[in-house]
Amino acid sequence: MTKQKTQEFKSYTTPKRVWKIFVGVLVRPKETMENTIFQWKEAWVYLLSFLVLSIANDQVQSWVFMGQASWKETLYSTTFTFFYIWLFLSLVLQVISLIFGGRENIFTMMGSMAYSLIPMILLTLIELIFSLLVWQNVIPYGAFAEMVPRVLSWVGTAWAWPGILCLFMLQNIYKFGYQKAAGVLLITWIVVAISWILPH
Repeated sequence: MTKQKTQEFKSYTTPKRVWKIFVGVLVRPKETMENTIFQWKEAWVYLLSFLVLSIANDQVQSWVFMGQASWKETLYSTTFTFFYIWLFLSLVLQVISLIFGGRENIFTMMGSMAYSLIPMILLTLIELIFSLLVWQNVIPYGAFAEMVPRVLSWVGTAWAWPGILCLFMLQNIYKFGYQKAAGVLLITWIVVAISWILPH
């Protein structure tokens, strides 16, 4: 690798680029997802940002809805759930993509999934702020307080995992056309729906 290419590669992962991609995915998702060279260093920034916000939000919600909860239990539960969903969706998308002719490996899929998680960082931050307001009685506890987290979760599922951004991600890493990427995503939704229905 030449010195120029080495500098170019290193320049891909900078705070400015991380922020630019974050904003781009939110305001110009198709263009950003289809033209971004995914990097693992950036992927971990998005993944860990979401995980930290999720742990904080789950802890506050446990105070709101249950009155008390151990932070260790919240930490373990939220972390385990996050990594389980991340691995499960990555494996499902990877297997189905291979059937459709994709040739990237599972690590590429897992790293790429971080970019389609970006909207969940914003939505979880909004939910955390809302949960704090409910906890402090700024917003009264009731049906509305219970409904908002569910709505944000539904929006995140449709937008991020395994939503529309996964479609653009598949077009990027596998160079799938729209129809093929949509087919992979549709089958993934069916698998996810079945996993929800089956007894745990």
